[in-house]
Amino acid sequence: MDRGQRRHGFTLIELLVVIAIIAILIGLLLPAVQKVRAAAARTTCQNNLHQIGLAAANYESTYKHLPPGYLGPPSAANFQSNGGPMIGCLAFLLPYIEQGNVDQQMRAGMPSGYFSNPSTSTTRWSGGAFAQTLAAAKNEISTYMCPATDPGQMQNAMGISWSYYVQTGPGNYTVNFGSLGADPTYGKSSYIGVAGYLGLLSSTAQGVNVVNSKNTLGKISAADGTSNTLAFGEVIPTYIPANPTAGFFAWTWMGAGSLPTGFGLRSPNSANNQPPYTATNPAPPYPLFYFTSWHDGVCQFSMCDGSVRVVRLSADFTNYVFASGWADGMIVDWSQVE
Repeated sequence: MDRGQRRHGFTLIELLVVIAIIAILIGLLLPAVQKVRAAAARTTCQNNLHQIGLAAANYESTYKHLPPGYLGPPSAANFQSNGGPMIGCLAFLLPYIEQGNVDQQMRAGMPSGYFSNPSTSTTRWSGGAFAQTLAAAKNEISTYMCPATDPGQMQNAMGISWSYYVQTGPGNYTVNFGSLGADPTYGKSSYIGVAGYLGLLSSTAQGVNVVNSKNTLGKISAADGTSNTLAFGEVIPTYIPANPTAGFFAWTWMGAGSLPTGFGLRSPNSANNQPPYTATNPAPPYPLFYFTSWHDGVCQFSMCDGSVRVVRLSADFTNYVFASGWADGMIVDWSQVE
């Protein structure tokens, strides 16, 4: 072969340069891929909330009122206790998100009147007396799961079976929840109903999803408007400062009733502030009991008309609270919220 036609391979330096260029290109590509994945997760989450909003509207069309925020004690005098079934509003929407089989399993063998509003029973669904209902509660419902949430964290989290919030003194509120009945095998939820400022504890900005509620879209439309009222929002697993060794807790769709907006919005970092707690790493107040998400800087909400709004985690607190009330008569400046 003629010497002028000989072909040379890559030298070591040339090969290293090519590898470096490829590494740089991959490094430039990864953030774009991550942004695409984040956008896709946010879109899927929006669709989930839209489906939940439509399911609530279909329930209202069937029963002439929206589902209860959660089934609590039959007596109004005991609304600030856990003496009822403590079944959340999402459980009532199962037939309207193509989960009729789970709904039938949930209701099988239950006493007559257990799911009526108000219920005729004071026994919690998580008390162990109802095998079929407990089995149904362990189903994972994809519509109730935001894809942005870490799947391993959600799967291993202890599922909270119920909650209620009480006034313990002037201007002092606390939240009680079913941590003793928590079970990691319960189906979790990334969404929960909006109870307004403090649910029944306050007449200011009361939400559509409160204990034993029977609100209608007609009433909401005539008051603050269905497109101006928050109905369902995002939540994430988190630690409980009082029980830091227990790991993560997360809402279950069976027990996901409603949350107040009076505790404000938080970023995932503050909502997931992990122990040990110190002066420079303080335990956040009520970490499980505010709306937040893993989407960058925002939390998404389904409105009463089924549309979805994106609320900034830095939203103005007053406008955020009034957006959560359905009959407070206040005009929400959405530029301070979205």
